[in-house]
Amino acid sequence: MKRTNAFGQAAAVTLCLLLVLSLNAAAANVSPYADKTMVEAGGEVVVTVSLDSDLSGITNFQYSLYFDSSLFERMSVAIGPACAGTQVSGLKNDARGSFYGISFVDTTSLGVDIRAGMIAALTFKAKSDIPEDRNSSFTLEKGSLMDTTWTQVEDGDVSGSPISVTVTFVPPPAPACAVGALTVLSTAGEVLSAVPAGDFLVTVPVTKTAGEGDCLVFLAAYGAAGQFRGLMYVELEDVPEEGTVKITLPVENDGGDIARLKAFCVASFADLTPLGEAAAFPAGD
Repeated sequence: MKRTNAFGQAAAVTLCLLLVLSLNAAAANVSPYADKTMVEAGGEVVVTVSLDSDLSGITNFQYSLYFDSSLFERMSVAIGPACAGTQVSGLKNDARGSFYGISFVDTTSLGVDIRAGMIAALTFKAKSDIPEDRNSSFTLEKGSLMDTTWTQVEDGDVSGSPISVTVTFVPPPAPACAVGALTVLSTAGEVLSAVPAGDFLVTVPVTKTAGEGDCLVFLAAYGAAGQFRGLMYVELEDVPEEGTVKITLPVENDGGDIARLKAFCVASFADLTPLGEAAAFPAGD
């Protein structure tokens, strides 16, 4: 006759249930997520801190989100539905670096239930003045998680941290410049209607119409039949957008070979593409 050990089977079932309950209880983790892993300089990235399973009877939690404050600045904060009493601190610093504290305190000590989902979302803006691509990270660290006896709970561990975000360099737009009508002057300052033989002055008005950065202003000289006679340039620095600068250049024409002039702007010697329309003297040449 076959005998069955009912006690052993019951003990095995109980043990399995305990193991399942223990695994479920240990499943609550807090994780940071970024909505993008690459952001252009001047762009924004949202870092969301979320809980993946419910927690009950919680009176306190404290997490710290570390980041590179030389690359990012916080723009806004949104508190999620997981815990309505969540607070996000102002900027703090310690030996590890810059961080924002994400915390909750139940002043009644009765404990609250924290639901799975978003705890908080922080929007960061990448600084726009970086000279090259930079790799960075956001790191979440657990400080505390307490129950109604204000005892640390072995739960709410951080997973998926750090998260990496690359800030990509965006070159500033090339400046666009407009050259105004050229004015030819005698060395005594008299306005002339034609290029004279001998020394004279040329005034070139330049307006930066868009973009950033410096530019070069070239003045080219030609003979009456269009033969190239020479070139000079001036570098313009820190001209504000929509600002106009007047440049006066001395020109030597002892042989009387120069009869026509043309002025134009370029971004640099590496890129001699004109940034706008050239201006000629006499006008219309």
